[in-house]
Formats: sequence, structure tokens, C-alpha cells
Amino acid sequence: MCLIGPTAANPQNEASHPSVTAFIRERESTVVPESSNQQASRLSVVSEAKMASEPTRIMLAVNESTIKGYPHASISSRKAFEWTLQKIVRSNTSGFKLQFLHVQVPDEDGFDDMDSVYASPEDFKNMKDRDRARGLHLLEFFVDRCNAIGVACEAWIKRGDAKEVICREVKRVRPDFLVVGCRGLGPFQRVFVGTVSEFCVKHAECPVITIKRSAEETPQDPVDD
Repeated sequence: MCLIGPTAANPQNEASHPSVTAFIRERESTVVPESSNQQASRLSVVSEAKMASEPTRIMLAVNESTIKGYPHASISSRKAFEWTLQKIVRSNTSGFKLQFLHVQVPDEDGFDDMDSVYASPEDFKNMKDRDRARGLHLLEFFVDRCNAIGVACEAWIKRGDAKEVICREVKRVRPDFLVVGCRGLGPFQRVFVGTVSEFCVKHAECPVITIKRSAEETPQDPVDD
């Protein structure tokens, strides 16, 4: 051990201590500067590791039930949500972030159940407040469930045509994929009702998963949800 100091300090002694000289040369030969390709490769690995730590973002389009006197999440929305938890999230709660979008569709006349002849500005304000409260109540159902199991989430409300708003929000938020419930309507019913899920499959700028409700969950009128 005492030979390493003087040998390194006095090059003339290297010949008399070949084992020490070989050790020094071996150490020097292993210290090779990284090339640009090696640096790029190392940075790529670091970047991939960082990306892997970010949660997968799943957008779910949710809506209210259309069944009279049933102010809750629709059958299709609850089915899509439960399927996402059971088949995708499973036990990896930290690996996903759920994004709930609720689109409120205004009535064609803009008055809901009010008489348009006697509607006042105050009526409009009350109607908007009521719609907002119903929307928040709907989103609360999904957010509370996510909080209970430890899945990160966010939720927001938009107004307009559901299928167009969903596709616009997908373009704005850019989730990893979109999950929508599907009522499973037949060809005759689709002509009159239309389907949001089919439109999203064709036009949304991300992969789309559509979830059909089961036969036992179908109400008496299949158009209801």
C-alpha cells in the first residue's frame, strides 16, 4: 500500500513497480468520455423513466339518466366507469388519472319545463343555477368514488352538443384515451336518437373505448338511460 504514493509521484519508479504501473494504466483506460450518441441514449432513458412515472389519463364522458324522476348518473355512464376501474385501473390506482367530462345539452327552446311566454330573466338565472347544481351532483358521484379508492381525478362541465363538445375537449385536453358508455340501440332507434359513442369513435383525436350496458341493465324503453 505504501508503494502507490511514491510511485505515482515519481514516474521514474514506474519501471521498478510494474504492477502499480499496470494498475494506473488500467484505470486511465476505463475513463472514456461519453460520445454525443451515448449522451443522447442516456438522456432518452432518463426521459422514458420520467414519462413512465406520469399517470395514464383516461377521459370519461358522463351524463345524467334520462329516466324520469331518476336524477343520477346514467346506466351507460356508470357501466363505463365501473368497467374502467375493474379492467384498466385495477389495483394500480397511482398509475391513472380519470378525467370526467359532463356535457349539459340545452333544450331546443332554452326553457326546459317553463312556459316560454311567462319566462323572465330571473327564470333563466334559476334554470342555469339548477342545471349547474345537477351537473355538480352528477360529477360528485364519480369524484367521491375515486377519492375513496385513491385514484387521482378531475371533473368539469361544458354546455352544447354532447358529441361535438366531447371531441373538442379531447383535442384540448389530449387524454391518452376516451371511454364512453353505449346504449346499444338498434338501427331503427339510432336513426332518430343518434349515438354519441359512434361519433366519438369516428372523430375523437385519441383511441376510444365504448362500453355497452348489459341486457339486464336495459330499461323498458331502450332509448332511456
